[in-house]
Amino acid sequence: MNLKNAYFTYPTRPESIILNSFSSIINSGQHIALVWPSRCGKSTNIQLLSRFYDIEYGKGEILIDDNNIKEYNLYELRKKVGLAS
Repeated sequence: MNLKNAYFTYPTRPESIILNSFSSIINSGQHIALVWPSRCGKSTNIQLLSRFYDIEYGKGEILIDDNNIKEYNLYELRKKVGLAS
């Protein structure tokens, strides 16, 4: 998974920037943990990866195997994402 230059605000709070040019790479087969202080974007990253929210066109992208996640079947994509809070 490759998160490239993501910029995101929640639709109900467009004045609050949640992610600003955020990028990360997770290699195939790799397990990761998002361990940051409160209100730093952990849940937002999972919600974007699961497509509960989408990054606006032209404001970054999320790629899996070099394909934008918007091209994947939503049900199949969400089966692949795990969360333990």
